[in-house]
Amino acid sequence: MNLTPDALHLGPLVLAWDRLALLLALGTWLGTAPSRHAGTAALVALITARLAAAWPHWAELAPTFAGRVLTVLDVRAGEWIWPAGVAAGLAYLLTHLRRWPPALTRGLLLSAVAAALPLLLRPAPQSTLNADHVTVTWVSGAGETATLPFADLPRPAVVNVWATWCGPCRAELPVLARALAAGEPVVLINAGEDPAQVHAFLSGLGVQAPTFVDGGELRQALQVSGYPSTFVLDRAGQVAARHLGPVDAPQLQALLRGASALSEPSPPAP
Repeated sequence: MNLTPDALHLGPLVLAWDRLALLLALGTWLGTAPSRHAGTAALVALITARLAAAWPHWAELAPTFAGRVLTVLDVRAGEWIWPAGVAAGLAYLLTHLRRWPPALTRGLLLSAVAAALPLLLRPAPQSTLNADHVTVTWVSGAGETATLPFADLPRPAVVNVWATWCGPCRAELPVLARALAAGEPVVLINAGEDPAQVHAFLSGLGVQAPTFVDGGELRQALQVSGYPSTFVLDRAGQVAARHLGPVDAPQLQALLRGASALSEPSPPAP
């Protein structure tokens, strides 16, 4: 077992802390809530929390309706608005129960405690990113290569670490490629694979975006727990935000807004 800033490692299994919190809360609720409506209430809460987060950005999720539905159903990416979900689940219970049994209150409290445990176990990430000495291999959209210092990459930026064998990475690449084509400060970092293989993989997907290949030092400095991993780097090259798992279009836009805010100079002290 290994604890990292982004996930709990159990052998080959990598569980992001927020997803582990969800699993523990859901399992605790289903195991302690006595009502036969508990399972349906949990489902209502999950669907509502997901839709509440996705609906304001519905048109941005994917080019097609089917793609948007699949994006919402893919719980590996996207956000959740839990106050809306919990409220919907409670509303379902209140409309289907003749009286509120005390055991349900106990189930809610135990579920909240279970959800908080992973967040308490999560180690804090390093406050300083020591990567100025790191070099990466640039791979152009045409397959050309060059070695560059990581410090020369644009900042602030959204840095995405990915691999060709990673299914979630493949799913999010079109979103990242569209952002790159639009001139957004997105930097793709491949996890140490052969540059020719990386170029062939991207070309096979129809992605002409440039990428960089890391030899391992950058991933160590970033404390990468799994793939894909996305980071927001500030003007000094320090990690301002981090996310384990695929990102959808609204999530990426939120990260880009965070990077844009970091590009603005701080106001002078009074």
